[in-house]
Amino acid sequence: MNKRILINSLLALFVCALALVVWFKPGQQTDNINRLTALDPSSINKIIIERKSAGSIELSRHDNQWHITQPIPALALPGKIERLLKISQIKGLAEYPLDDSQLSNLGLKEPVAKITYNNVQLLIGGTEPVQTRRYVANANKLFLVDDTFIHHLTAPVEAYIDTRLIADNTQIIELKTPEMHLLRNPDNTWKDASQPSLSLSSDAVQTLLDEWRFARAIRVKVNKKISSNANVFISLNNGKILSFELFKEQQQRVLTSTKTALSYYFSDDKYKKMTQLPDQPDA
Repeated sequence: MNKRILINSLLALFVCALALVVWFKPGQQTDNINRLTALDPSSINKIIIERKSAGSIELSRHDNQWHITQPIPALALPGKIERLLKISQIKGLAEYPLDDSQLSNLGLKEPVAKITYNNVQLLIGGTEPVQTRRYVANANKLFLVDDTFIHHLTAPVEAYIDTRLIADNTQIIELKTPEMHLLRNPDNTWKDASQPSLSLSSDAVQTLLDEWRFARAIRVKVNKKISSNANVFISLNNGKILSFELFKEQQQRVLTSTKTALSYYFSDDKYKKMTQLPDQPDA
């Protein structure tokens, strides 16, 4: 028998035996196994994902919202954060002390990914050959878990970006587009600076602004070059000003941030709702 085939066969048998020992080891039944971390998800305010085949992603929570801080500043998609937090709470199918000499065999010397919650790091290794369950290491413990989450850790950065333009708990106080220029007056009434004589219904304006506040892009694209040709401006009550370059691409309108280079794609129909006041009552 070819020497290399013999070595690979022996290694596969060793890993299978190790998995079976882990599975049936006395005192290591599921009910007695800890979660991957002892952290309370509500206490986690920073997550760092390091991937073997892609760049790192850093996320932080402030003002009760999650944000991507690296590689590009953006709102983080709540659903993706929820899934990342759930990983920290996974309860292993088996658990035993981590033997550093076995790191290579278990895919942990060069892990597929590392994920750090606050200061607690998990190493995501390979899968065992019997039932393709994944090895995860936390400090000096090794866990065997169902392989249901790895795609969340290896996804491109676009998958972590919220498709909304505007964060929760913020209000628009000024909106300028090629079609209109809405300004809030000191008495909380509104005017269109491009048509000063036009009387605006506050309800109609709020309906239009809600189109911006709750709008979700069809997709978000990361660009390498930041645009300097802003023609859409959104002023918020927290003092921030969002600026975008607007352009048309096929049957879509694209808003590209002049600060982050992120491009948000909307259908023509959606953009029309975002820039056309609903019917107003007669004055």
